[in-house]
Amino acid sequence: LKKNTLGLAQCISFSVSGVGPTTGILYVFPQIAEAAGTSTPFTLIIATFCCISMASTISTFGKYISTSASFYSYVYEGLGKEMGFITGWLMLCGYLTLSVQTIIQFASTTADVISRNSNFHFPWIIAAAFVLVFICTFAYLGINPALKFSLLLVVGETIIIMVFTMIVVIKGGDQGNYPLALTPVGPYSGGISGISRGLVYSVLVFIGFEVAATLGRESRNPKSYIPKAVVGSVLLTSLYITWSVYAMVVAIGPSNILNIGSISSPAETVARKFVSHWFAILVDIAGISSTFNVCTSAFNNLFRIIYSIGRSEASPLISKLSYTSKRFSTPVAAIITFLTFIVICLSLTIAFFGIYTTGSWKIYGYLSYVGTIPLILVFIITNIAVIPYVKKKQPQDFNMFYHLILPIFSALLFTAVLFGNFYPDTPKPPYSYILIALAGVIGIGILLMFYLRTKKGLLDKMAFRIG
Repeated sequence: LKKNTLGLAQCISFSVSGVGPTTGILYVFPQIAEAAGTSTPFTLIIATFCCISMASTISTFGKYISTSASFYSYVYEGLGKEMGFITGWLMLCGYLTLSVQTIIQFASTTADVISRNSNFHFPWIIAAAFVLVFICTFAYLGINPALKFSLLLVVGETIIIMVFTMIVVIKGGDQGNYPLALTPVGPYSGGISGISRGLVYSVLVFIGFEVAATLGRESRNPKSYIPKAVVGSVLLTSLYITWSVYAMVVAIGPSNILNIGSISSPAETVARKFVSHWFAILVDIAGISSTFNVCTSAFNNLFRIIYSIGRSEASPLISKLSYTSKRFSTPVAAIITFLTFIVICLSLTIAFFGIYTTGSWKIYGYLSYVGTIPLILVFIITNIAVIPYVKKKQPQDFNMFYHLILPIFSALLFTAVLFGNFYPDTPKPPYSYILIALAGVIGIGILLMFYLRTKKGLLDKMAFRIG
């Protein structure tokens, strides 16, 4: 948490690692393709507009507010203490859920790759233990080394995937190149309903671009670097992901795309088919690298959020969360708290789903679904908050397009994405039960807000200390 230590490249690296574009290409692409069909690249272009409009809102706040509390402070300034607290609660729900999802994704990916290329049925929990120890140790020593390491991994995995996709497109894949993939039409497109369902997963591909907003305390020029990192990460990853999923559509073949669920490890399979066995292993390694980077970004994001909660001084116990290392100025109490939370969650996962990936991938799917919803709500609220914030507190800079039309457009887009979780396909068990549980947790946050509101000045004090 040392001030003025991070440059623009490191802030962009943090956001790009949070997105984990290679992870989306290798592991989320099949979920989008099953719904959107050959229009998967087009669906990702629509998702880019959703996220770039949200990035504009974050950039606006980032020009005026430098904080490690990101959305909590933004909404507090725009909509007041009550909505600020609820936004912070939603952030905590979403990021904690997705942090468990990311470690299970990394561990399951690693276990599958090792099992597929050896005679050993590798337990995913071994990989999970490794990444926990590794990232938490790096976090204790400081975020700078972690970001430099992540940047190296991002460059390496991007080179591998770009070489792979170019070879596929040059060879014409299974049935030749297919320009209609960049449109919403075609005999193998999922149509409007399929694109709508695929959009939910497409937004999930980009979630993580916003995490640079928590580096306001540590970047050398937060009012310049944070907006550039957030917008830049969306643009860079969008180009890379859209090109790569187009190549995957070509590789699978338009007539096969809607049945992609029947193909085990699609990226590894087509890499083996169109390049070679050894290159397929490189693609697997790129997948492991990307999921590791997502873990690094997610964990460091949570460390800063938990640290910020400790600064609220809501109680003597909660205040201990803001304790930092005297030697490294890192959030050691937040690291230990988060580590304890993850160990408990992984222990429960083992108890109910076992130590092998047949079970862990199930819980991964559940967590991906439920963890995205609170963050979509945060995006909607933040888009609304920027309008009164600039209008009332920065009137000299108010711009009709950037501070009214674009935020409303973004809020409507994310509302449509949220609606896509429930219509036209209504959630069935166990997803319906998971949504009920999520509603209960959000309800607890609302009740807690009303309770804290009775303590005169406490919500304002919390917001001031956290910010």
